[in-house]
Parts: sequence; structure tokens; C-alpha cells
Amino acid sequence: MKEKNVYILGGYQTDFARNWKRENKHIVAMMREAYEGSIANTNIAPCDIDAAFIGNFAAELYCM
Repeated sequence: MKEKNVYILGGYQTDFARNWKRENKHIVAMMREAYEGSIANTNIAPCDIDAAFIGNFAAELYCM
């Protein structure tokens, strides 16, 4: 297997203290906020991203 260089250019964390369910927002809204925050923090074009990895702790609490 050929080795590849991996670069982490930035990231974003949503505010885990917010109550997304009370705000009547679906998990997709949380993912969008994380995506848009990451793009803003890295200052790169979305078309230059090869992969994104998302981690969560209890996403099922926010699904409607």
C-alpha cells in the first residue's frame, strides 16, 4: 500500500451545551454548522477537500 501524506488544516466544534432539540433543529443543521465553520476556519475552497471526518457523541438525542 502506497503511503499518503495527511494534512489537517482545521476544524470546528459545535457548541455541545446548546439544546438543538429545543431549537427544533435536526442533526443535519448541526452537521451543516460544523461544515460551514470548518470551511470558514480553514479559508480553503470546498472543492479542495478530499475527505471530511465527523465524530459525535449522542447524535441520536438530536434526531427527530
